[in-house]
Amino acid sequence: MLFGGTLLQTTGVDFVALDETRATAFAVSVTIGNDVADKVRTWLLVKASISDALSPVWDVRPVIITAQESKAIPAVGKTSAFDEGVQLITAEQIQCLREDPPDLQHFTALFALSKEIDARTSSVL
Repeated sequence: MLFGGTLLQTTGVDFVALDETRATAFAVSVTIGNDVADKVRTWLLVKASISDALSPVWDVRPVIITAQESKAIPAVGKTSAFDEGVQLITAEQIQCLREDPPDLQHFTALFALSKEIDARTSSVL
């Protein structure tokens, strides 16, 4: 895992999680708000530079994780995430991390699905 954010001047990506078995780099942006459309716009500004740095060795997949429930995310945010191939993970989906012990297998499965989760409906596994 590589950390970014303000400290490393990587606006739009808070960290990159690397899955060596699938040669996939998940460029993750985290928010406590429902500003998903803004997060997608920011991703699009940095997409080329991050992809250039990691491709062709890594398949780059953008992810936005929000502490908000799906119903709190405006439709335009869900649609823009879906249209731009950004996986949206909402509060319902990260509930598994609040368990004792956290259900990391379920959380890992969210990343494994990546583009298969429809951001418009923010389907829960």
